[in-house]
Amino acid sequence: MRRIATADATAPISPAYNAAMFKWLLVFIVCSVLFSALRPWLAKLGVGNMPGDFRFRVRQTEVLIPLGSTLFFTLCFWGIGKLI
Repeated sequence: MRRIATADATAPISPAYNAAMFKWLLVFIVCSVLFSALRPWLAKLGVGNMPGDFRFRVRQTEVLIPLGSTLFFTLCFWGIGKLI
């Protein structure tokens, strides 16, 4: 019978892992702020109007969850990355 290796919950997390996770968190926050600021301009390009994008109002505030646009742009950038 084969044993499956599992991570030990008491093992310390390496500083390199913490630094990498901090970088990804920082990138996520910067991109969120950037996309929020550019949202009116991006709407002209069709971001937020694709199938799979959800838009609704909560107390006079419009909330946009661009799942379809995110998937589309992710596939486009992935394809460009593969070509380069």
